[in-house]
Amino acid sequence: MLGLLAVGSTAAALSAAPPIHPTAAVLTGGSDPGVWDTGLAAGFPWHRVRAQRGLRNGWTPFVETSAALLTRWRPAVGVSLPWINRVWRLSGEATLGWLEQGGTLSERGPSASLAMTMGRTRGVVLPYLHAGSEHTLHIDRVIIDTAAGDVIEDAPRHGWTLTGALGLGIALGGRWGLDVGLDLPWVNVPKVSLPGVHLGLQFGGAR
Repeated sequence: MLGLLAVGSTAAALSAAPPIHPTAAVLTGGSDPGVWDTGLAAGFPWHRVRAQRGLRNGWTPFVETSAALLTRWRPAVGVSLPWINRVWRLSGEATLGWLEQGGTLSERGPSASLAMTMGRTRGVVLPYLHAGSEHTLHIDRVIIDTAAGDVIEDAPRHGWTLTGALGLGIALGGRWGLDVGLDLPWVNVPKVSLPGVHLGLQFGGAR
């Protein structure tokens, strides 16, 4: 009987926990079970769209697309999982995607990334931090001069990009929020990359 009461009180405590705000869910990588949350960020030079849905035990699959100056696109699917999940949250996430960059510095190929996010999940003011490592297998087209003529072949090349961001989210009511942030990427290490800024909008809470 005492065991049943203990289990019941634990379940009641979990069910009584307040739902996580969509802004915190998107910025710190984890939605409540059965809940959809979305985020849109626009800035210079980076833009991002993300949609995610919470599952049991903290797992949150998501789809996202990031772009730079509308010439560099990376659609991806991924999953995130909070490791520490209290007033402050620490999460890890992994993605698989495809990089497509046009213009004079064209690049393309499959990519994968690992990242960590940390941020506040309760309250109105929600600071956050993101740091990640993205690896791409670029597929370059090269022209080889042979005795039989020019031959075009695919030449694989590894590309490494470090991703980073820090900012401040603001919860607006129960289902809307926004954030302002500083983007700190290092694209194609060891080349130098300029920082960027963005304004984000989040919406969610729907089951």
